[in-house]
Amino acid sequence: MGASLIDFNDIKINMNEILMILGYQSGDIDEYKDEIIECYRDIVNISNINYVYKILPLRGMKLGDTDIDIDTPDLANLLENCQSCIICAQTLGVSVDNELRKAGIIDLARAIMMDAAASSYIESVSSKIYDSLLEDYRDEGFYFTERFSPGYGLVPITLNIDFSKLLNAERRIGLKVAGSGLMIPRKSTIAIWGISNSSNLNKIDRCSDCKLRFGCKLKERGEFCGKK
Repeated sequence: MGASLIDFNDIKINMNEILMILGYQSGDIDEYKDEIIECYRDIVNISNINYVYKILPLRGMKLGDTDIDIDTPDLANLLENCQSCIICAQTLGVSVDNELRKAGIIDLARAIMMDAAASSYIESVSSKIYDSLLEDYRDEGFYFTERFSPGYGLVPITLNIDFSKLLNAERRIGLKVAGSGLMIPRKSTIAIWGISNSSNLNKIDRCSDCKLRFGCKLKERGEFCGKK
């Protein structure tokens, strides 16, 4: 089972998520909507998507035969009733970082919009990979938990270092992880999710884990950004 032939061309713009990242309030989007869409299209066109994943059995709260310890309350809850898991890393590539850097020099307002568009796009790419793998596994009678990335909840962002080494991400997709756990290229994500033969899986409260939950205009209006 694998996701070697994923078509990313059918990913649609998630305007709600971009607006949330930008901090827009209701009613003040029309003036900038076309420019946001243009920025998003530019990001899509210059992205060089690469990803790598690995399937590992769970040995308690350790990954396979490695010494990587993932024993945190959030991951213990997520992976309960799971027999194995998937670690996946994906990136939009250095061309996006370069374009964002260039835009920051020429037009700061446009750079901010492009940055938000790129953040939304890498999340959509991550979801696409997840959905593709899920389709394969579902046919075999397996279930997935939701995705969870280091840096959220009580899972330290430095776990990205261990996950990246496990995937050999720097050699395979050009993704480096600094000592702080931050990723280069910046528009990259690393996530873990569980695989189970049971549908009895725990859910994640996405809003409580979101770094943007305080002052979120969508949440105040009773709306949802659509992130899985």
